[in-house]
Parts: sequence; C-alpha cells; structure tokens
Amino acid sequence: MPGKTLRECWGTFDRQQKETVIISYAQHVTEIFDINVPSAVGSTCGGAHNNGQTLSAAPFMGRGPTPLAPEVYTNVYDHIDYVFTAAHAAARASAPSAPDAAARAHLLALLHAAATDDARACVLPRGSCALAHDPDDGDVVVHARTGEVAGLLDWEFHALVPRALAAAHPAWLRHDGVHDPRCARAGRWWLAPRAESAEMLALFEEVVKSKSQAYYEALRSGSGLRSILEWVSEMGTEDYWARLRRWMTGQKMLPQDKPAVKKQKSTMFAP
Repeated sequence: MPGKTLRECWGTFDRQQKETVIISYAQHVTEIFDINVPSAVGSTCGGAHNNGQTLSAAPFMGRGPTPLAPEVYTNVYDHIDYVFTAAHAAARASAPSAPDAAARAHLLALLHAAATDDARACVLPRGSCALAHDPDDGDVVVHARTGEVAGLLDWEFHALVPRALAAAHPAWLRHDGVHDPRCARAGRWWLAPRAESAEMLALFEEVVKSKSQAYYEALRSGSGLRSILEWVSEMGTEDYWARLRRWMTGQKMLPQDKPAVKKQKSTMFAP
C-alpha cells in the first residue's frame, strides 16, 4: 500500500492537509460501518455466503485479559459478562496479595455495573452489528503530499459488535478515557495538542453526521461503554490499577467518603 503512516506525517502537515486526513478517514470508517456483517458479537472469518454475506462470525479475539471468547455471542450483555469474567480471573491471578485482589475485584465490579447500565442507555437496535476497527496513528496510511487516507492496517483485533461500540473517534486525537494524559500509560504521546485535537474531533463528527446519521448516533451514544471496555483491554500495562482508579475517581464511579463531622459539646445549658 503506497504512502506513509499518519504518525510519520501529521507533524509535517498544514491545516488543509490535516483536515483532508479527517474528512478522508471519516469516509473510510463510515463505509466500513455499512458493511453487511452477521448479527453477532465476535470476530470474523471469511468464506461464508449465507444470506448474501461474505463474512461469518467467530469467537471474539481481544487484547488484555480477553484473548479468545469461548463462543460467539448474540447480545452485548453476554459479551460484557465474558469480558469481566475474564478480567476478574486475570486480576486474581496477578494480585500480589489477598487485599490487592479484593481491591481489584471491587473496581472491576463497579466497572461491570457501569458497563451494563451504559449498554442499556446505548442505541442498540436488536440484531444490528458492525465491523469495528480502531486504528492508532501507526495504522493509518496516508498520501504524504495530500493527506488523503490510503488505507487502514492491523486488522488482527477487529470485532463484530453492536453499532454503538463500532463507531469511534480517531484514537490519535483523543484526550479522554485511556488517552487522558492524567491516566494514560507511561510513554503515551499525542500527535496534537488538546485544542487542535478538539477542533479536528469536531470536524470528524460533522463529517460523519453528514455521511451516516446511524454512525453519528452510535458514536455519541456508545462513548461511555467504549471507554469502559477500553480500560479492561489495558489490563496488564504499567501502573494499570492506579491509573484506572484515577480515571474512575474523575468519572465519579467510586463511592465518595463523606468528611467526618467533628462533634462539638453543646453550650446551650452551660452554666
């Protein structure tokens, strides 16, 4: 595939070239979103032609604690349960002590409950799934002269998921969730400062809304659930539990300790 990665080119691009990247990328992801896929949660395998489809479902392959699901799921709730069952097992196996294991289990239980609540609030039409691929800046190939996106690489961890999970903002522009500078893993770097990223993300939303109302609605409604599942996939990275706790605290997911009230001696009946 001719071209260079976005990581190599973004810093050399002028404003017009960067906007071309965003517009072209939006075209790619909305076209991928509209590919006819099975109504299942998992990964894909080729060769099937049932009902006009050229893809069939296989068990989900993910990052972190979810290397391979035991089966293909027919709804997002079963998929979420699988993700957190695998996460709890990985957390127990890696905990250095019983108190650490309990603390990790508590965080995961809170995340699991939040994920289930967010799934209920998402736009999740029954039987409506899409092909998901969330490339980073090293997976997006662009024409170095124009900024036009030539293609997307690294499909190893693609997935079939409900549409609210398939739509996503460009990862290389994000400063939220696992990409929040206050919570990101060591060595994480950003292609653009926060202000420029915000402008480009706004352009991305504008373009996808003009091309696919369904993608835009999925993008907006699924952001909370996507963030939670991204955090689970980060498990095993450096300082993971401390970073996760910081993020959950910022999202007000953790019970807040009430400040102690100091009792004062009443003087109402003092002599």
